[in-house]
Amino acid sequence: MLSKLKSNTLWISLAGLGLLMLSLAYTVYAIENRPEPEKYQEAQRKVLVTVEAISVGAHQGRVFANAEVRPKYEMSLSSELSARVESLHPLFETGRVLSKGTSLLKVDALRFQQEYAQAQQNLAQANLNLQLEKQESKQALLEWQESGFAKAVSVAKGSKIAKESKGSKIEADDLRLRKPQLQLAQAEVEQAAAALKLAKQNLDRTEMRLPFDAVISERLVAPGQFLQAGQAVATIYSANDLELTVMLKPSEWQLLFGANHSIENYQANIILSGDDGSSWQAKIARAGQTFDRQTRLRPLVLRVVQDPKQEMSLLSGNFVGVEIPGRVEQGLMAVAASSVSSCGDLWYVDTKKRLRSFSADIAFQHKGTVYVRPPAGLASQSLDILSSPLPHYVNGQQVEVQRLNQLAVNRRGAAQ
Repeated sequence: MLSKLKSNTLWISLAGLGLLMLSLAYTVYAIENRPEPEKYQEAQRKVLVTVEAISVGAHQGRVFANAEVRPKYEMSLSSELSARVESLHPLFETGRVLSKGTSLLKVDALRFQQEYAQAQQNLAQANLNLQLEKQESKQALLEWQESGFAKAVSVAKGSKIAKESKGSKIEADDLRLRKPQLQLAQAEVEQAAAALKLAKQNLDRTEMRLPFDAVISERLVAPGQFLQAGQAVATIYSANDLELTVMLKPSEWQLLFGANHSIENYQANIILSGDDGSSWQAKIARAGQTFDRQTRLRPLVLRVVQDPKQEMSLLSGNFVGVEIPGRVEQGLMAVAASSVSSCGDLWYVDTKKRLRSFSADIAFQHKGTVYVRPPAGLASQSLDILSSPLPHYVNGQQVEVQRLNQLAVNRRGAAQ
């Protein structure tokens, strides 16, 4: 019984081992004879890009900036006398524009009239004293010549009087001839004349006048008010002399005036434009001779050209756009602003329809057009510039090309 049980177990083990060997053999056979999978060659998808053929050429440089219009003269008008205000000009009000020489106010002039009259009297008295002293000097000279101290007298202009007597020489001194008294009288005349001039000046200052065509920014005085010398009566600024300062980079100076940065021969009209579409003209007034320490920019001061026929006048404080025409520069590419990527690169398609790029060296921009200096190796050929490059483009990428004018035709056809 026991031997029969052992025999059955052996047969079961051998059968299991056989099945295992058959399974392994079948697996190996299936692996070695499995069919080849179907191979699908995925066609590479090419990006469609829109390009425009751009060539280098000559373009006039332009510099664009923004600036605030400021008056050339801005000052606090002060009284030069201590006196009471008698009257004000009826148009002496904030915001009024008054012409040069307009009398803004008058102060009590009685004291200054008296001082002027006294100065006239002092000058007349000094002139009289001078004439009397001249007569005295002539009389002293005559008396010396007729005195018995000398046989002969020699007289020369500007020299002393000499007298000879028996081998001895006697000279008349200046005091005897009243020369110091004559000099004193002459000095008194000069002093009286200067005092009269000062009195006349003070009398004229009792009426305060505008030194130039001005806008009254603020009035600081009222009728009957007592003014002290040096007290401000108004704040004014020039009405017709307006300027603005434009800060330029060294490259912009070179674009406008060349390598020597000279403004002497610059005659072009500079255009100023307002937010409402109004425009004015300006000329170069002067160039700053220092660079700003923080921005490293150099100032260029412009003078506004006033046109009496223009309806809309340019006012102080206006913020305007400035367009300054520059020199004609060769070798520039004019591309749309959208062609410059966010990284500042220009992308183009080479002859093998692969993407290439270079850093855009921008000379200037004008009304949506960017003027770029291409690399030396590309300056002599026309390039297919991408109109709107995307950030994920890479150099060497194969693309399909569509011309910008062809895209416009396709769009018109789709619209119809």
